[in-house]
Amino acid sequence: MPRAAERHSRNALRPHLRLVWGAIAGLAIMIALADAQANAARSRAQCPTHLSNTLAALNADAALSAARRLLPKVYLGSTGRVVQLLWLQPQRPELPGAPYWRAIAQRRCGATVANQSWMVAAIFPQSKIAVPSTGVFFIVLTKSGWVAWHRYR
Repeated sequence: MPRAAERHSRNALRPHLRLVWGAIAGLAIMIALADAQANAARSRAQCPTHLSNTLAALNADAALSAARRLLPKVYLGSTGRVVQLLWLQPQRPELPGAPYWRAIAQRRCGATVANQSWMVAAIFPQSKIAVPSTGVFFIVLTKSGWVAWHRYR
């Protein structure tokens, strides 16, 4: 008879265990959602505002100069070299690679910022690894000057 009593007490605990596990799962989901919302808000907080509407934003020489100036700030004093500058404004014919980088920029800060931005690719030949590493970041001209607004890698 002790076995029947043990089975009865285990069966009596099952609804309580389900309730506990359900509460734990619900709490984990709520924490994950709150974390995702905080990350999204943090990402949006870094998006540039007050974009410049001047033609200077379209000047590749000015963008290249800004990219070279901002590179050590983005990569904390690294001595890299800008190897590619790509305007993300939609155009015809489409520049190779522009849709890919524009989509990343749009997910990060929306179409308005993405369409006025430049993608900058840099290499770091002085890095201590066998193959020089590559970095990618985005710049845009705001009313207060050129800013790097996202470091992709």
